[in-house]
Parts: sequence; C-alpha cells; structure tokens
Amino acid sequence: MGSALIAAAAQVDITPPRGTQIAGDIGRYRPAEVVIDPLFVKALVLEQDGIRLCLLSLDLLAAEASWCTEVRQKLAARLGTRPEAVLIHCTQSHAAPMIGDLAGRPASPYFPAEFPFLRGGSGAAYADQVQAGVLQAVDTAAAALGPARIGWASGIEGRISFNRRFVMRDGRVRTHPRSGDPEIRYVEGPIDPEVGVACISSDGGRPLTNIAMLLHFTCHPVHGYPQRHISAGWPGAWSSGVKQSFGQECTPLVLNGCCGNIHHANHLDPGYEDDYRRMGRLLTEDTAGLLRRLRFQDDTRLAYASQHLSIPL
Repeated sequence: MGSALIAAAAQVDITPPRGTQIAGDIGRYRPAEVVIDPLFVKALVLEQDGIRLCLLSLDLLAAEASWCTEVRQKLAARLGTRPEAVLIHCTQSHAAPMIGDLAGRPASPYFPAEFPFLRGGSGAAYADQVQAGVLQAVDTAAAALGPARIGWASGIEGRISFNRRFVMRDGRVRTHPRSGDPEIRYVEGPIDPEVGVACISSDGGRPLTNIAMLLHFTCHPVHGYPQRHISAGWPGAWSSGVKQSFGQECTPLVLNGCCGNIHHANHLDPGYEDDYRRMGRLLTEDTAGLLRRLRFQDDTRLAYASQHLSIPL
C-alpha cells in the first residue's frame, strides 16, 4: 500500500461580461444580455506517491486544443507534474461561451474579420479571463491539500434524457421531429442512462466534510439555446443541488458523457416538463441515493494516462 491520498478542490466564477458572444451555433449573433445562473471553473487536485493530478470542469461549450495545451503546460509547471496529468473538461452548455472558434480558419474569406461572431467563438479577452480563473482555482486547491478518501457508485436515471433521432413512417430519419408526431415509427438510437458519482471526502463522507464530487451523466445541455442569456444548464443545476444538499464546502465537478444524439427533449410526450432545473433536482436525488450505498476505499492507487483519438468525419 502506498502513501495516503491527499486532495483539495476550489471553484472560481468565470461568468462573462455583457456582450460576450454565446456559443452553441454557427453564424448566429448572440451577445450575452442576461445571466440566468453563473458559470464556474471547478478544479480538483489529487496527490499520492509523488503523482499529482488535476481535473478541471468548466461551464463552457468547448475549448480549442491550442488553448488547452497552453493551460496544461502552465498548470503542469505550477503543480510539478506533467501536462498529461491535467484533464480539462467542458460541460458543453449551449448557453455559455467557448474558447477559440467553432468554425473557419483565421484566413478564411468566408468569415470576415468585422463579423467575428460568425466563427462562434467568444474572443481573446474572455479566453484570458477564463485562463486566469483556472489558474486561481488550481492554485487555491493546491494550497489546501489534505488527507482524503475516495469512494464511488453508479446507478440509472431514465427519466430525463432521450434520443433525438427517429425513423419516420416514410422511411426517412429525422432529428427533432414535432413532439408527438404521428409519423414517428420508432427511436433510431440509444441513450446512456448511467449516473456516476465519485466522492472525495476528508472524513468518510459525512455532510460538510466532502471535498469534491465527480458527477457523470450524458445529455446535451441545450435548454438555453438560442436565447441571449448565460446559463450553466443542467450541469450547473446539478452542481448547485449537490452543494445545497451535501455542503457548501463541497466542489462538484460535472463530467458530461459522449452525448451523440442524446437530448433532454422527449418527442414522444407532448406534455413532458423539459426543464434544466428539474433535471438538476432529479440528478441530485439520484446522487443522494448513490451516496447512501457508496463505500470508501482504503487502498487507492493514483494513476493517469493520455491518448489522442482520431475521429473520421
């Protein structure tokens, strides 16, 4: 058995200023006008046997590779670890900015410089704001490392995510048909209903002693699209619910899954309540149930691996 695990977590507000381009689309002018709920970067730092890991969850649509590489290198230098030991995850909220551009190369004539919103990105100033927030959150966590234990559990939540592609009676496949459309024959693909919870606790998981939670579910957070308001969507609602239920000192990091065609709209039920706050409430209830049967591990081994995947498009 190796040395004891130590851990700490922190969060920093990265809500953009009014006028920042909201991502989630290409070619739509969408400056932020209203903040429905704040955006955060949440950082978890773990260390054991000389291995130090950093996990980041950001309430953003996405972040381009070059920015992530720069952040990983800076954090690796500050933490005394390798860039591959830094994980950067964006929850994919479609009511939040993104770092970098969603479309178009810098010299592309199809995206004139005077219309930067066409590329879908949110600009260099906001990228700098987020990077500063990331560094602050990680520095805060790294300065507070203390003895910790980790436990995990998983369950099923089948009430709030649905596949958005359907085979129609005429043989065509349609994405987002009209709710309750009688021409629908059947759903084309699957969902991923697994809910995963990993709890990092200083004291076995009693309330007010939870350092952080890693929260996993799979669904596109598109409730705020295409409005001009800022929202962290269901990942933010889940995080807020966990903090309210299990201690404000707890930092919940949501790790969204591979969403594919998994969406929160139920096209087979015209009366379905499609509300991101309801999703957050139900996922928080699921979390409470999982924590009741979660068992903390006495023999943990910290490790990491990094691999680049090529996806043919």
